[in-house]
Amino acid sequence: MTSKQQKPHSTSTRIAVLLAFILFLPAIAAAQVYTVISFDPKGDGRDASLADAAQLSYRHDKEQDILWFRIALYGKANEQTFGVNLVIDTGGDEASKLNWWGGNKTFKFDKLVTAAVTRGEKGYEGTIGVTDAAGISQQRMNNLRQNNLQTRVEGDSILIGIKRTDITDKSKMNLLVAVGSKEQSNDEMPNVGSAVLDLATAKPGVREIDVGRNNF
Repeated sequence: MTSKQQKPHSTSTRIAVLLAFILFLPAIAAAQVYTVISFDPKGDGRDASLADAAQLSYRHDKEQDILWFRIALYGKANEQTFGVNLVIDTGGDEASKLNWWGGNKTFKFDKLVTAAVTRGEKGYEGTIGVTDAAGISQQRMNNLRQNNLQTRVEGDSILIGIKRTDITDKSKMNLLVAVGSKEQSNDEMPNVGSAVLDLATAKPGVREIDVGRNNF
């Protein structure tokens, strides 16, 4: 067979590869899109040397039913050690809720997700998991779930991945996030009220493309 005879086959192969790549592009883009649900002003933390919250966004991995929370900071995140609390009101019974003890004291919650960690040889170690009012009263910050978070740092952002059902079986929740060191909280957002995460909302809110850095 001559090289001229091979040409049509070679061209069709390239076209097939190109079409396959184009078809995969929407899926790749969708996986990188986060919905922004809260912002925070710069410099309102207690200690300027610790994490200063800037923006809270999330995405839902429907296939695995994992919620990814992306906490963007002003300045580069400390990869070696940090603390994050996702303070969540799942809409449960009022009797099961506590008032948040940080700056936003009027916010009531029934689930608390904690990653107070230091980077070790096998990944992040420390207090990792989910608790409720009963656990907090016993100072057990992961009485419901332990070591169930996917945690990583990308530039100025901390990413926390958690199975939605480890928090709630519902599609809507109100929340705030607190950031700081492993030992103490330094900043919260929002400062007043709460952010709303609603997976059933037809029209998405403000969006950003996650390329490893925040798009301010």
